[in-house]
Amino acid sequence: MPDKIVEKTEEQENITISKTALDKILLKIERLESAASKEALGNFDKKNQKKFGKNARVNLWDDKIIVGWRLTKDIVEKAPLTGVWREDQRIRLCFLDEKEESEEIEYVTFSRRYHSLPVSIKKEIKSFEKVNGEEVERMIFTVETKENTPRTFDIDSRFIN
Repeated sequence: MPDKIVEKTEEQENITISKTALDKILLKIERLESAASKEALGNFDKKNQKKFGKNARVNLWDDKIIVGWRLTKDIVEKAPLTGVWREDQRIRLCFLDEKEESEEIEYVTFSRRYHSLPVSIKKEIKSFEKVNGEEVERMIFTVETKENTPRTFDIDSRFIN
């Protein structure tokens, strides 16, 4: 067993070991990696990768964070005589700030004028919801904005990019 001195501080943990012990450990690691298949190493890395801290984006409308939306009107039809497509689609936006009233706009206006805000995913929560008598799995993310004064909030995976 190698000699080691453990010094604990509040911020980080340092371990001091002899060079021969470190060389033995590095040799074992090298030996194991050379004997392992690339596929097994890839599978191990994939299973043990860090899941959180990923970057994502949320949508903004008039500098308000959108946490949900619902299509309120969806008429898309082709005129039989002219063959021209006609669309009448409206969407209701729900915002993070509950004081803000939801806003209904034309879908084409929304799809052309929304902006996105970068966020970091901090936590992932699975929830289950009954839809038409069937239990449906939903993913809820706790995200943090990358602004000067970051905000943290929960958002459904359907409303995050």
